[in-house]
Amino acid sequence: MHTGNSVTNGLHSPDPAQCPLQAGGEAVIFLHWMEGSLNPEESALLERHAAACPSCHSVLQGHQAVRSALDDWQPEEVSPDFTRKLYAAIAQERRLPWWKRALAWAAPVPARAALPLAASCLLLLGAILFQSPFSPGFKAKQPVIVERVDVEQADRSLDDLNLLRELHEELKLEGATAGNL
Repeated sequence: MHTGNSVTNGLHSPDPAQCPLQAGGEAVIFLHWMEGSLNPEESALLERHAAACPSCHSVLQGHQAVRSALDDWQPEEVSPDFTRKLYAAIAQERRLPWWKRALAWAAPVPARAALPLAASCLLLLGAILFQSPFSPGFKAKQPVIVERVDVEQADRSLDDLNLLRELHEELKLEGATAGNL
């Protein structure tokens, strides 16, 4: 019995917000209903909810349509010599050489249909190998490194370089005048 379980939660009112289809993972109640494992109270509760909820109503109708189609289905009768034919086919398969049995998976594919597929696979493989890093014409792209620059720090660095340049010029002038003396 599923009464206290989360399976029947949401069936007490026709509110779509409490619908088992809307409450994640609780749609299993439809499977229980279809297999007949719900007790009569739960089944009646689900059917009353489905009468007020269009989405649940369509699910129940779908389950009923499948059930009636399965009830109406009649399998074809097996021919009286089915078993004999089956064992003869198995024996014939066993008499084939091992390599024919190994290639039997490709037998249904006609060669005419397989050729375009094989050709396109070869072209794709050739294109991949042509662009591989091991081919002589391949040039790997160098990663671009972008650094964040502080504008004020760059300005101070340029000012420091200008001061050093001026100091260098002054030292050259002083050295030149000292060498002339």
